[in-house]
Amino acid sequence: MKNLKLLQVLALFTITLFWVACEKDNVADNESTIDNVDVLKTLRSLNPEKADIYEMRMAENPALRPLNTKSSFSYIDRLCAGETYSGTATTEGLFNAANWGFYYFSGNAGDVVTIRVARTGNCNMDPAFSLFFGTTNSTTGVTFEDGGPDMTFLKFQDDDFVSSCPGCFSDPELVNYVLPFSGTYTLGVYDFFACGPDPLTYDLTIEGVLCTIVIEGCDTGVNDQTLPGGQTMSDAIADCKANAPNHGQFVRCIAALTNQWVRDGYISGDDKDAIMQCAAESNNEVSGN
Repeated sequence: MKNLKLLQVLALFTITLFWVACEKDNVADNESTIDNVDVLKTLRSLNPEKADIYEMRMAENPALRPLNTKSSFSYIDRLCAGETYSGTATTEGLFNAANWGFYYFSGNAGDVVTIRVARTGNCNMDPAFSLFFGTTNSTTGVTFEDGGPDMTFLKFQDDDFVSSCPGCFSDPELVNYVLPFSGTYTLGVYDFFACGPDPLTYDLTIEGVLCTIVIEGCDTGVNDQTLPGGQTMSDAIADCKANAPNHGQFVRCIAALTNQWVRDGYISGDDKDAIMQCAAESNNEVSGN
C-alpha cells in the first residue's frame, strides 16, 4: 500500500512538472522580447527625449523588455470624417501591440488625410499612434514601426501638438498626409509614457476620409452620413435588411428611405439611383466601408 501511494505521489509530481514546462513553452510560443538596442536606436531617431527616458528606465530595471505578444484582436471601429472616437489605453502600451486600440479606414492613393489623437479625462495619457497599410487580425510581428507579415508600416506620430488637456509631453497628429496606396489602412493607438495613473483616455479624429454606403460588396459611392438621432444611413439600411421578410420588401424599404433622404436634402437623385441599383442587385447583406 505504501509503495502504491509513493507511486501515486511521484506520478502527480511528474505530471505537475510536465504541465509547468508546457505552460512555459506556450508562453514562449506566444510571447517574444524585442531587442532593446534596436528599440532604443529607433526611438532615438523618432523622439530623442523619449529615448533618454527609456534608456534611464532600462538602467533602473535591466529586466525591462518590450514584448511582441502573438494575440488575435478585433478592430474597434472604422474611421470616418466628422466623427470623434473615444478610447481607453493601457499604460505604456507602445511596447506591446496586444495593448493597442486598432482602427481602420479606406482611402485611395492621392487622398489627403489628417489624423489627431488628443488625451482626455485626467490628462494622464501620453498618446501616440502608428499608421499601416493593410489589415490584420493578429499582433504577431507588429511593433510601433513594423507592420508584421500582413501590413506595411507608414508613419509613427508622437508629441506633435500641445493638447488643451494639460499633461506631460504633447499629443500626436499627422497633418495633410497623402495616402500612397488605394485600399484599407490600419491605425494603432497606444500610450507611450503615462503621466500618471489610469484611466488613460483619448479622442481620435480623422479628416479627408468619407465613408460610403456599401450593400453586399456593391459600393454606392454615396457618403454614409449621420442622420438626426445618431443613426448612419448604413444603419438605416441594415434595419431594412433585418426587418424585410424577402428581397422585394427590402428593396421597397430602401426606396422609402432614399425618397425621404432626397426630400430632406441629404442625397441627390443620382445618389438615390446608385443606392437603389446596389439594393436591387443584393441579397440583403449590408455593410459599411
